[in-house]
Amino acid sequence: MDSDIITIFIPLLVLILEPLLIGLTIAANSAWNNSRQKTESQKSSPSGPRDLTKELQQLQKDYDLSIEQIAKITSRKKLKTCRGWVDGSIPTPPRALAEIQAWVEKQIVGKQDG
Repeated sequence: MDSDIITIFIPLLVLILEPLLIGLTIAANSAWNNSRQKTESQKSSPSGPRDLTKELQQLQKDYDLSIEQIAKITSRKKLKTCRGWVDGSIPTPPRALAEIQAWVEKQIVGKQDG
């Protein structure tokens, strides 16, 4: 009786689980390849991740911002941090760049109104 159950159960497992395992393997490989392709395209595309340091340097140049002004706009106490952002030795935080851009826009609007 036990051997009859085993002889039926093993082929059933092979017929059902093996195709599922193959399908799962193919799906996992496809997902990994898509993920890898997205990562590679972001690295190679010109519209990939923004270079916040270059944007900050351009704002500083265009609007003649001093390190002290950048520190005041971003509410930083250490000038060394702001200097690091500008020279690229410290990554520029997106929030700090957004604060500087908002300040610049406010200055432009103020000049247009006045």
